[in-house]
Amino acid sequence: MDMEQKRERERAYYASNRERIIQLRKERRKANGPRKLTEEQKAAAKVAQKAWYEANKETQKQKARQYYYDNLEVQKELSRKRALENPERTRNYGKKWRAENPEKTREHHRKGNHLRRVRMYDGQYERFDYLEIFERDGWVCQLCLLPIDQELKWPDLMSVSLDHIVPVSKGGNHVRDNVQAAHLGCNMSKGPNGSA
Repeated sequence: MDMEQKRERERAYYASNRERIIQLRKERRKANGPRKLTEEQKAAAKVAQKAWYEANKETQKQKARQYYYDNLEVQKELSRKRALENPERTRNYGKKWRAENPEKTREHHRKGNHLRRVRMYDGQYERFDYLEIFERDGWVCQLCLLPIDQELKWPDLMSVSLDHIVPVSKGGNHVRDNVQAAHLGCNMSKGPNGSA
């Protein structure tokens, strides 16, 4: 009998005797207490677990992501609870993350400012990644039609910025169809009445 036939036979036996096997395991655990591993067994298990995770990393990340989104409200509530129980740790984590991710931090601030302004003018707000818009427009300023250097960062006037075609202050919405890539200087030169 080869290994595959043996495994198939064991699966069939387990399927037909599942309840009995589970009950026997429970009784054994109750009588003997929890299984105790030696330090060598713990170390070997850790190595095997790490190797398995590395081999299945992408699948596990995808499952974890899917679980998070399937249980979003529960996850948010757990995060709130942890933050309330340990505010110092939460503050330190936030500081560390902002220090390690300055670009994402600036983007979060920009998105927050856009959301605040849209709410102030009773407009519509759509969530999207600004990079998606810049790539859609081919990293070309839609105001002067010159290329935008992706390496330049704010506050350089030739760096990239998000321009609202119809300004939010004039009833424009923060949606994909109403935004475009523009040089920061070109966007600012539209003036206070035309700026988004």
